Amino acid sequence: YYVVVREINGTWEGWADEGSEIGTNVTANGVSYIARPIVVRRPGNYTVYYTAVYEGVARDVLGVPDPAATVVLCNATARPGWDGFFRVEAATADLCTPKVSALPLSPYTIAALAAVASAVAVTVGRRLKR
Repeated sequence: YYVVVREINGTWEGWADEGSEIGTNVTANGVSYIARPIVVRRPGNYTVYYTAVYEGVARDVLGVPDPAATVVLCNATARPGWDGFFRVEAATADLCTPKVSALPLSPYTIAALAAVASAVAVTVGRRLKR
């Protein structure tokens, strides 16, 4: 059969046998697109759908993991675990742009700075009493 197949990386036209599976995995902008291949049953136009997968570790400006970040990919949103690791998946037929939103300092960094500030305040307070 003569088929026109729209994939995430372009359109392919050509002859395909009945029962052929068409669809290739693609990686773009750090996002992996895992194809759900179409099966040719007749001549015509087909669209390949994908599961887009984006994963990594959200970090603050000091490189400390940030569990308070938000990650958006296509129409899906995910929150990192306590170690900052995230994995977000979305069904799509188009390219998606991943977005990681986070404050400049993670809760871990803020807690560490507060602990240091408290220790300094206690030390200074003790020295002033002498």
